[in-house]
Amino acid sequence: RAPFNDVRVRKALSMTIDRELLVDVALYRYSKPADATGLSDAYSTWRDSTAVASGDWVHHDIARAAALLDEAGIQQGADGKRRLPDGKALDYEILCVSGWSDWVRGAQVIARGLRDVGIDATVRTYDFSAWFQRVQEGNFDLTLGWSFEGPTPYTFYQWLMASSTLKPAGTASMGNWHRFGSAEADRALAAFERE
Repeated sequence: RAPFNDVRVRKALSMTIDRELLVDVALYRYSKPADATGLSDAYSTWRDSTAVASGDWVHHDIARAAALLDEAGIQQGADGKRRLPDGKALDYEILCVSGWSDWVRGAQVIARGLRDVGIDATVRTYDFSAWFQRVQEGNFDLTLGWSFEGPTPYTFYQWLMASSTLKPAGTASMGNWHRFGSAEADRALAAFERE
């Protein structure tokens, strides 16, 4: 749904995230910043250096994020807030699980980055069952989450991008909570299956 259906908006939101700070503050360096593949080190032999190099949208760049939002028609007003063309301010909650202190701190870092480009973002915590129901049903705008892993990256990408895992909002889904399906990803996954 708008404005998240615009790739420029998704890339801009990603660029507001200071992944180095997030790893330092929220994760105590038990992980490292994600690259454009999204793959953990368990899949280091699968990581494509060309994909990593082309993924500039995972680098913290507030100026570029602001420019992408401007391009998408989401202008920053005199009050510092970004608004959609219909005048509605971008005001979002980042959902996370209460008591999961690393997630809460991570969400706070993300909210700060979003505010740096004029998006009013706050952190909202829920007990696990309430949070899990909301994300499974697609009842959120922004949240932290996870994906599935298997012996190869296939399962990871399938649950993030395959049309076959796409369920309508309001219907519980095991994964693909963000309701994204890509014909290009479907073709790549089908080619992976043939290999």
